[in-house]
Amino acid sequence: MLTGIRTLSVDAIKSSAEINQWLLQFPPHRRTTAEMMLSRLWFVGRDVYSEWLKRELSLLDPKHKHAVYAVRKLDGTDPCYWQDDGTPTQRSGQSLGSEDLVYSIISNAGRVSQGALLDHPSLSEIKEGRLRSFVLVDDSIGSGQRVVDFINAMLRHKQLMSWWSLGWVRVRVVAFARTYSAERYIVRNVRGSDHHARVIPKSEKIAFASGLRYDATLLESRWGSGFQSIVDLCRSVTAIPTFMQDGFGGVLGNLVFYHSVPDNIPGMLWYGENGWLPLFPNRGLPVWMADLLEHPAPARGHATTRGHQDTGLFSLIALIKSGVRTPLSLSLRMNCDAPFAHALIARAQSAGLVTANVRLTEAGVNFFHDNSRTNDVAVYDYGMYIPTSWSAG
Repeated sequence: MLTGIRTLSVDAIKSSAEINQWLLQFPPHRRTTAEMMLSRLWFVGRDVYSEWLKRELSLLDPKHKHAVYAVRKLDGTDPCYWQDDGTPTQRSGQSLGSEDLVYSIISNAGRVSQGALLDHPSLSEIKEGRLRSFVLVDDSIGSGQRVVDFINAMLRHKQLMSWWSLGWVRVRVVAFARTYSAERYIVRNVRGSDHHARVIPKSEKIAFASGLRYDATLLESRWGSGFQSIVDLCRSVTAIPTFMQDGFGGVLGNLVFYHSVPDNIPGMLWYGENGWLPLFPNRGLPVWMADLLEHPAPARGHATTRGHQDTGLFSLIALIKSGVRTPLSLSLRMNCDAPFAHALIARAQSAGLVTANVRLTEAGVNFFHDNSRTNDVAVYDYGMYIPTSWSAG
């Protein structure tokens, strides 16, 4: 994992009233999986992204001038990026999160580059400066569609398309993270020919630079060995349209920026229609989440038993009481992976409910009884019925 990326600990997840409210939308037997999914998200702070992008821009060849543009979505069908006078189309007047930060970084980099980096130059400035290097900046590239749309919108002006066809223009796509498949998709769908007979095939005109590259099909590298239960969870929320359940393009991304929430992460995190309440409404990171990441909750030293709403902890205690004690066995019963089960066990141990050899303490037994739904039978959230008369281990 890149330096500076933050994750949510089990204690942070359990301590958040907002997260627990969001979890109530899932049936009890899926909530532990939802918690595990949250623990696998990677959060990139503004400073982390800013420093990375400034460093990438500083590595551009200072002997040449570079036209730098922020990748953005344009309105309309088959839009052209350039206005009639050859200047870039105007941006929306409202705050756009990701774009605002990128524009600010590009502007500052241009001022300190001594003329090497040009901030969103017009076509006339490109012609006068004989600019050949175009640097397109994004934060995260999942499917590659937005980059394709942006480049093609730039190439809809006949002058730039002519320069592109003649091989006078090179494009460097700079993004904090990208998938391998996005590279192929972008090269394949950008305007122009990649035929070997071309003097300069378009694949030789496009380069990429990222801090993180990943294969979107290798889910275990991002989501852990319990990735299939996360996939099943994403597809279980029918309020979210099918094509958004795994994130745009089916990427199932796990990278979240403080300044912007990509649409390639699971839809249940950002989609807010059909009665579903997302954790990141309007694809923005709430202030409370940033605070939670920057000031994580300390490990709990005790457990509150009466009225406790932590179904995950209760399920863990109930399973341990029934004789299930290894992290692997517990993970299989709770629809999570062994590392997350380890974290749950550690939390129960820090709360004084479980011993070092994963057996219930007296407090753990009391916790179980205080939170049982009836005096005779505890209904385990995953459909199992565990008699309270069973041994406490």
